[in-house]
Amino acid sequence: MWIQQNKFVFHLQDFSETQSAHLGKESTSLSRQNKQHVIHFNFLNSNEVHIADKKGKSTVYYNYFLGNDPSKWASDVHSYSEAVLGNLYDGIDLKLIEQELNLKYEFIVQPNIDPAQIKLQVAGASNLFIDPKGNLNVITPAGNILEEKPYVYQIINGKIIEVSSKFVLDNDVLTFELGQYDRSTQLIIDPTLIFATYSGAVSDNF
Repeated sequence: MWIQQNKFVFHLQDFSETQSAHLGKESTSLSRQNKQHVIHFNFLNSNEVHIADKKGKSTVYYNYFLGNDPSKWASDVHSYSEAVLGNLYDGIDLKLIEQELNLKYEFIVQPNIDPAQIKLQVAGASNLFIDPKGNLNVITPAGNILEEKPYVYQIINGKIIEVSSKFVLDNDVLTFELGQYDRSTQLIIDPTLIFATYSGAVSDNF
C-alpha cells in the first residue's frame, strides 16, 4: 500500500501457485505466474496534503542504502502507529491507524463542515458492490478488499453518540449517506479496510 497525494494505491499479489509449488503440492511449470493487481482509491476533488501529524514513533529504526547515489540513502527511519493528514478536504482531516493486516482510517469532520465533500473513486476493480450488511466489496483477480460499513459518531458531553450511516455507490464512486447529527460538533467517519488476498504465510521467503 502507498499513500499518495489524493489517493491510496494497493498492490495486491496472489502467491498461492508459487506456494503450492514450493511445498511440492503441484508440479513445477515454467509458465506459472503469480497474479498481481493494482487498485486506486482516489479522493475526488481533494486537496494536496502538506501537514502530516505522526504519533506512536517506533523504538527501532531502519536504514536504506540503496543504489550508488548517497543523496538518496536514508538512515534512522522510524515507523509510526498513526498519522493524521491535515485538510484532505476543506475542514476534514484523514487519520490513518495501524491495525495488524487491516487499515483503519477515519475522516475527522470539523464543526459546520459538509461531509458530502468526501467522494472515493475505486479504480481498477473487476466488480464493486455493497452487500446486504452494508459493506463495500472490491473484487480483483488477485484477491478482494472489504470496506466495512462505516461507524459514524460524535462525542457530546463525554458520551459517544452514534450517527446512522450507509455507503452509497454510484458506478465506481463511493459516498456516505448520514442521518441527523449535531453539525456544531466534530463528526468522525470510521470505516475499516480488510484484505482477503492469497499471500500465504509470513514464512514464505520466495
